Amino acid sequence: MNYPLCIIFQLLNNQAKSYMYLFVSHRWATLKAALVERRSKLGESKTIQQFSRDAEDIEAWVSEKLQTVLDESYKDPTNLQVSNSLYLELSELWNFFFNQVHVIVVLTGYV
Repeated sequence: MNYPLCIIFQLLNNQAKSYMYLFVSHRWATLKAALVERRSKLGESKTIQQFSRDAEDIEAWVSEKLQTVLDESYKDPTNLQVSNSLYLELSELWNFFFNQVHVIVVLTGYV
């Protein structure tokens, strides 16, 4: 069988195009998967950074409230209501903070 040279080149060219298409398709799928993974990690990083900022704000607030609690005026019976409300606020804050940590742990998969 003697094929004309142009038919052989055309067959080789079509086969090369098929291989190139497969290569480019595979590479594109790999890049898309890497992009999805990167976006996921960036989202986790953003969540952790926001959590860190919130924790710093809460820490400052607790420090401020701790100053009030450590004040000797708490022994005065008139300040009992203030101390009780401060205790309730701190309890609520602690529960909120604990829940936030739990959400971060669940979202990121860290145990």
